[in-house]
Amino acid sequence: MPSTQNQTTAIQTIPATEANTTTEPPAPVFHVGVVVFEPFDEDLKDEKSPKFKNLAQRITAVFDMLYKEAFGALFIRSYVIAFRVPLASRIRMNATEAEVGLEFNKTTPLVELPRNEDVQKTLAAAIDSHSNNTILNVPFSPGSVQVLRTPLPTTLPTTNSTETTIAPNSTTTPSSTVKPTTKIPPTVEATVTRKLTFRSLGETFTTDLLNPSSAAFKNRAALIKSNLEPLFQREFSTLRDFIVTSFSNGSIINNMDLKFSAAFLPTNIQIAEVLLKAASNVTAFNIDTASILVDDTPVSSGVSHNISLITALSMVLLSWLLSNQQ
Repeated sequence: MPSTQNQTTAIQTIPATEANTTTEPPAPVFHVGVVVFEPFDEDLKDEKSPKFKNLAQRITAVFDMLYKEAFGALFIRSYVIAFRVPLASRIRMNATEAEVGLEFNKTTPLVELPRNEDVQKTLAAAIDSHSNNTILNVPFSPGSVQVLRTPLPTTLPTTNSTETTIAPNSTTTPSSTVKPTTKIPPTVEATVTRKLTFRSLGETFTTDLLNPSSAAFKNRAALIKSNLEPLFQREFSTLRDFIVTSFSNGSIINNMDLKFSAAFLPTNIQIAEVLLKAASNVTAFNIDTASILVDDTPVSSGVSHNISLITALSMVLLSWLLSNQQ
């Protein structure tokens, strides 16, 4: 009888493969600033305080409703980042500025995210359309909506760029069938800058307004930008930048540069009309409508009226001449 041999089966242990530790990209978030007519309180600096939680809950309810309706599944949620005293607090002491984060789906390609102006207009238009600028019992300040930070790059990536890559250990030798790496550079947007000037009649000029590094210059520049930039953004979707450049004596003369996309450049009169309409609503500073200049050319309510009158008289004269020739 043959002897039975014990057969031992060897078990080979395969080392576990290290888990991939690739970090997912963060969700794209827009930071939006808006002023609400709620008295600022020191407790609003503490995100754990009841006052912070109450006001944050009311504001995010408005944001969630508006942006979910506007962008659907792309929009995830809103959350309050901070409350602070607005720059114009010395004019309106019962106001609070809220900085709110708008989180969008992390899988959304950059080219499919809303533009900055669309994010700004969604809230701004809703505020303007509601009675007393109040939405869900939150009283907003019209014209105060700003996009403070954006996940969008200065130039969005193009979808028609091509690239050919050869693996590091490939034995393939360069030949006519292998294309070299080719990248089509993104198109740089052409822009045009317009200089806008107006006088704040009755306001006192101080020499520190000549120094761009001074607190007085920075505070006034921020005040003008926060009040006027949203108005120009609402009127012109092609506005790319709004920079307060200098101040000079004569009550106070305010100078700023407005950068527009060359795809649509508003006329001098269209630019001035935004300021003319703002003159009766902006209370943080005075806008003398008779002093408005665009690229150092006078464009004011009086100038526009005079131009219209001259045009009308010319038409009457032309009509009279034509009738006499018949």
